[in-house]
Amino acid sequence: MANSKLSAAFAAQARDPKSRFLVIVGMAITVAGLALSYYTLNDTQTVATSARLSATPEVESIPGELSSPFYESILSQFNKEAAERALEQGRGFVPVLQGQLQID
Repeated sequence: MANSKLSAAFAAQARDPKSRFLVIVGMAITVAGLALSYYTLNDTQTVATSARLSATPEVESIPGELSSPFYESILSQFNKEAAERALEQGRGFVPVLQGQLQID
């Protein structure tokens, strides 16, 4: 019985031109909003830049590879001092890697 009253109310509203117009406008706005959201979120355009590279530079050094003795001594001193400061302050410290890179 409740379904028939509800369906009768919907049928009466569907026959009313003002209600029908509002439903159609609401549906059109919903469809337009969904389409706009889809096209906005699926933006696949490439970014235009002014960079002009003919090639990438050659990398000749490897991180952790053996370097000059002067650099090694400075790096060792920095690691030692930073570790001491971290110990005094009760914090952690990750030293900068040094020495020859060995891959097993």
